[in-house]
Amino acid sequence: MINIVLHYYKQYKQLNKTRNTMPEFSDPIWEKIFFWITAFAFIFAAIGTFGAFASAIIGYKISDATQQIANTKIHESDQKIQEASKAIAEANAKAAEANQIAEQERLARLKLEAKLAPRSISSEQALAIFSIAKTFPGTTADIFVPGTTTDASTIANFLLNCLRQASWNVESWTWSGVGAIAGVIIFTDDNADSATINTAIALNGVLLKSGITSTIQKWPGSWDQFGGMLNGPPFTADKAKMRIVVGDKPPS
Repeated sequence: MINIVLHYYKQYKQLNKTRNTMPEFSDPIWEKIFFWITAFAFIFAAIGTFGAFASAIIGYKISDATQQIANTKIHESDQKIQEASKAIAEANAKAAEANQIAEQERLARLKLEAKLAPRSISSEQALAIFSIAKTFPGTTADIFVPGTTTDASTIANFLLNCLRQASWNVESWTWSGVGAIAGVIIFTDDNADSATINTAIALNGVLLKSGITSTIQKWPGSWDQFGGMLNGPPFTADKAKMRIVVGDKPPS
């Protein structure tokens, strides 16, 4: 920078020699003043140029630092979003597991309630049983109730009324002094005709379809002999060739 000032100063002195129109500037003090003014002008220009470059560099550094901070915040935000998504997924998985457990418990409770609940016959089931029974009018049958629960009495009373309405000749007795019997058992005499046997098969089938456990079995021993005691109307063993024994609800 000083070299530039000296260069211009020498050119000025050369010009001053060729021009005598300004002799007063040949005085050394004015030459010094001119020299330092020119020098300061170049110095200030250099400072301005340096300041511009410095400002640009500082601005770039600030911009770069700002971008890095922004990138860091974006990265942290992405991490938080991923963590939140993971937490939501885990919460949904736990909720689904809890719902599955609750559903399993609900089904188990329903099964237990169904196991403990007494047997019942809906109106549709009653109509189905009646429809089958009325196709065999005049059938004679005896109903024995060895069950000790209200459930057995309820089913026995239903069958008694339903079969009577279907024009069956049927009576009912409480059968005590015998072992526990589960479900409905239909017995037929060895000497029963085919009509009685077919009726027993049809009744057994409709009871099963109605959700009542029922089987057809052979009477143990002679038809006119059985243990225990019957409580009900006068009983004649050979009056009916079909016996319907209504026991307690069988365990599930």
